[in-house]
Amino acid sequence: MPRSLLVALRRLNGSRARRGFTVVELLAVIGTITVLLGLLLAGLQAARRSGKGTVELNQLRQLHMASTTYTAGNGDRFMPGYLDQQVQSQWRLRYRYEGGGEVAPQLARTYPWRLLPYLDWSYETMLGYSTNTEIVDEVPRNGSANSINGTAIQVAENPWFGYNAYYVGGWWDISDSGNPVVRFGNASWRQSNGSGAPIPTKGGLVLQTEGRATDPTTLVHFAGSSRRAPGLYKPGAEYDPGAAWVCPTRLGSTEVWGVSINAATVEVGSIIGEMAGARSSIFDVPATPGSAILGQGSGIAMEVFVEEAVPYRRVGSTVSVVHLAGNATSVGIGELLDMRRWINAAHDGDQNPRDFLHTDE
Repeated sequence: MPRSLLVALRRLNGSRARRGFTVVELLAVIGTITVLLGLLLAGLQAARRSGKGTVELNQLRQLHMASTTYTAGNGDRFMPGYLDQQVQSQWRLRYRYEGGGEVAPQLARTYPWRLLPYLDWSYETMLGYSTNTEIVDEVPRNGSANSINGTAIQVAENPWFGYNAYYVGGWWDISDSGNPVVRFGNASWRQSNGSGAPIPTKGGLVLQTEGRATDPTTLVHFAGSSRRAPGLYKPGAEYDPGAAWVCPTRLGSTEVWGVSINAATVEVGSIIGEMAGARSSIFDVPATPGSAILGQGSGIAMEVFVEEAVPYRRVGSTVSVVHLAGNATSVGIGELLDMRRWINAAHDGDQNPRDFLHTDE
């Protein structure tokens, strides 16, 4: 081979080698692509959370509109939050399925089967959060008081959102004397007179009519809710079962839940043992399992002290809420420590609203 041709070939091979990527260059490109993908995924997740949050708020508005229609048709009185089966019997209350047949009194204790007719039978508003895409079609359209369908139980016990049942409309049971009585109906509390000694007050804690609301723009009507056993919780998975009512941080003298800014400093004790096998005192079904973990991304964790239905952060780190005035929004869990958001009378209490107290009777 001529020398000139050999030199030319060597130069060509050398230029080809110089045009290739080095290991460092390859790592830099891969790193850049990884960062861009991370940013893209974070943006997509944020957009997805925003979309889910919008859906929740729209469903809450539907619940509020249906409840307002119920109130307007019942002498301006709010829908009862809970009706014991004996109360239903004494008041001769009957609730029906969409296609006919009586709903079992056991299922009518909570609000969903009372409100569905005012929702134009929108089962999506009750169970639309479920991973079961067929669940809406599985809800019975007819039945009888002697038969209980599994999906009908889910509607009654695990709807998407909880009602502020203890302090709006009321939690109705049968007293020892056999008469219907609303919980906290005769509870005592201290009212402020604006300057001097507090005024001992009895009753007036349960809001029965819309016209009595002091600030309907901040009083919780419905909110994201889930039943929780004692434990420490970070924001929940969006598909956890809902609950038909939702509680403030305190019910009478019972502290239900609180907020920990630095969860790692909270004494957990036997939380894991208590959570295992815990059961609901009302419907006798297993409590929603929760993660007894220390800390979360935002640094704000909820600690549940007694098993109850508590505000639930289904999407992101906020709770979806609709107020009595119909304004739906997402609020931080710390904002719900203010008892004025739950109890109308807390506006008139002589204490800091966060510390508003009343007796159990």
